[in-house]
Amino acid sequence: MKYMDALMKWWADPETIVIPAGQDNRVIDWLDQQNADTWHQVVMSWNYDHGSKVLSWMLQQDRCDQGTAAQVFLVEGDGHWLWDALADPNKPQDDSHVCSVILKNWDRYKTADLQPKHRGISDRLIALVEEKGNQGRYANTALQDIMRYTGKRQAASRFGSEDGQIVVALEHWAHAKGIEITA
Repeated sequence: MKYMDALMKWWADPETIVIPAGQDNRVIDWLDQQNADTWHQVVMSWNYDHGSKVLSWMLQQDRCDQGTAAQVFLVEGDGHWLWDALADPNKPQDDSHVCSVILKNWDRYKTADLQPKHRGISDRLIALVEEKGNQGRYANTALQDIMRYTGKRQAASRFGSEDGQIVVALEHWAHAKGIEITA
């Protein structure tokens, strides 16, 4: 089956939904029982329009993998936070923002296995981090370590997220349904 056809069937199948959107507390309770690979897969496809409560909870846990934290940091940081923060490294920032939480907790994360999916961080942003990453409030933080982080392996989980809900990942759904996805 062509990828887009399989994707349309997957979206339409109610069996793919593990937890519906808008149930952050239930998602957090569920994630508390999951492994690092599942956390990472959820973050890799998280829709930031559905808030950061779930992400913030994960990032407060010592068992969050550095790769998962780096993924959140790179998406949020490259999106806007890092540009604003580095424009004036002495300007106070919201300490509850996920990027601030990651900077504060980076050395607490017990594992560093999983690979973030880089979206192609611009050379201009990397130069800005190298220029200002050790100034003001970012001196002696993990900012440059986070930007350089690569991880060792990709996450493997049968779950992910889609539009604020926890779902069975497309590949696992297709396998269970006996569907072979082609290009």
